[in-house]
Amino acid sequence: MAAQPEFASNVARVENRAALDGRIAAFFGQHARDELVARLRAAKIAFGEVNTVARFSGHPQLRRVTIATPGGAVAIPAPPPIVDGRTPALGPVPAIGEHSAKIRKEFAA
Repeated sequence: MAAQPEFASNVARVENRAALDGRIAAFFGQHARDELVARLRAAKIAFGEVNTVARFSGHPQLRRVTIATPGGAVAIPAPPPIVDGRTPALGPVPAIGEHSAKIRKEFAA
């Protein structure tokens, strides 16, 4: 396609955007997601993946930390910042009402 005049330059691709989008959609529609990802990576073409919630949650770049909750330990996405190579420590999730009296006292003062 890159050798065809209607797609040979950015200006030409913009002018022929509908045709370009149609050809890309037709090609992508014929191939499985994992195959497309592998081919794009092999060609070193930048791309973004559209993920399901499950795929996003399991993404290797989404670091996890384990926190204590009243119902047991839970792995959650880690806060994004890493300072001095460390992820911020997270305290336990409080039980419902655990801090109610303290909060009421603070605002009543």
